[in-house]
Amino acid sequence: MASTTKIMTAVVVLENASLDEDVEIRTRTARAGESYADLRAGEVYTVRELLEALIIPSGNDAARALAEHVGGSEAGFVEMMNVKAQELGLDDTVFANSHGLDAIDHHTTARDLAALSNYAMKNSEFRRIAGRKATTIDGGNGPRTLESRNALLGEVVGATGVKTGWTSDAGFCLVGSATRHDSELIAVVLGAATDAQRFSQATELLEWGFEHYGRRKFASEDETMGAVIVADYLDREVAGVLDRTASSAVFDLDGEISYAVALPESIDAPVEMGQRLGTYTVKQGDRLLVQVPIVAAEAVPEPGFFERVWISIVRGWRRVIGA
Repeated sequence: MASTTKIMTAVVVLENASLDEDVEIRTRTARAGESYADLRAGEVYTVRELLEALIIPSGNDAARALAEHVGGSEAGFVEMMNVKAQELGLDDTVFANSHGLDAIDHHTTARDLAALSNYAMKNSEFRRIAGRKATTIDGGNGPRTLESRNALLGEVVGATGVKTGWTSDAGFCLVGSATRHDSELIAVVLGAATDAQRFSQATELLEWGFEHYGRRKFASEDETMGAVIVADYLDREVAGVLDRTASSAVFDLDGEISYAVALPESIDAPVEMGQRLGTYTVKQGDRLLVQVPIVAAEAVPEPGFFERVWISIVRGWRRVIGA
């Protein structure tokens, strides 16, 4: 999985450390091999800065510094990563390190990476960092600018993240995400042959996804779905309206969409405004997309004594004349 590993590294750090905690860079942590953020021994950074150095330029040195700070050691932190993977149901994922360099028993799947990234992007701090093209950190030797390796940012409409990766065994990897029209999609590319290929394939996946997937509004709040007879009155009905807007994410290749309105033929007074009368249901094939209560649009009190007498007389007369 290469440096897409760092998605889980960031998740574990965010859930077990304060962003303002200070972390000193140790000699063995600096220059941790291959991809690094040029952290230097003796420098002191906040956890927030190290998370930026972890995700934006993909610093292996930042990964090790955070792992030792949060887990006490690399091994201790990796154990935390694997526990979190099990909590998230990532059954085909095992971590052997915090940075993503090739190792025995360090592997994942595209599906697991998508699920992990979906979870990570719900954290506002992770989302903020994953969507940045560059940042500036300062560990005491002056400010240093770090640039993202994610070419989707600024190039693909609505791109929001997430993480690149490369090793000789993993090839070129990418978890990419984008948001359009209130829907966010995540694309995962593993083992691409070139840097350009991983970005072109991720872009193709995202564009295809947005072409076929999005949020659709089926009916609006307060839209009238029908009327129900108020049995205690003569020729009186109460309108049934939607309690809220009926909308859902829809993948248009999943089959035909069907709509159903369930309302009783009649209801007894009194009826309160907002009282539930029935249900509006939208399905795609056998899958439920959304179900919204249908409620009374107005209040209808019980008829008074003299009104009841009059209603009884009129009903009797109608029966006589067959009306």
